[in-house]
Amino acid sequence: MEGNVVDTNVLATANGKNPEAGLHCQGQCVDLLLSFTQDRRLILLDEGYLILSEYSRYASSSGQPGVGDAFLKWLHEHQANPECVRWLSITPNDNRQSWRKFEEIPEKKGLKGFDRSDQKFLAVALVFSMQRGCSSVIHNATDSDWKNFQEPIEKLGIRLHQLCPEALR
Repeated sequence: MEGNVVDTNVLATANGKNPEAGLHCQGQCVDLLLSFTQDRRLILLDEGYLILSEYSRYASSSGQPGVGDAFLKWLHEHQANPECVRWLSITPNDNRQSWRKFEEIPEKKGLKGFDRSDQKFLAVALVFSMQRGCSSVIHNATDSDWKNFQEPIEKLGIRLHQLCPEALR
């Protein structure tokens, strides 16, 4: 079983709210989100609702008008179904001097400087892979941080799916 983590920029891009993304990129994001809802592919979220809260800032749980909104509504409707959504515990790092926002992020030199706001996605993917022995994929549309740190992240066994490589600077 493969766990899927979706960066918030995918929802925003699917909704047409990402100026960095062209129509091809938007279509890629729409297709991905539809595949999750139609094929019931497993989505990974954190028990602290950090990811879901961030989604709610960029999409509407009413399900309209865009596909990113429909995806958020689907998550709300299926959040209790463990075949659709897996809730995982991630541990905040209390050391404010550390570059690591979560304990699950290893202290690897190659990860130092990775965007703290994106670390929740990586932490959830790592927990799922470690606990379940299953693979995790992080889906990204336009955030260049994922591209810049792709090699050290993939060395941790997490696959990165760059939906819009043309949009990454």
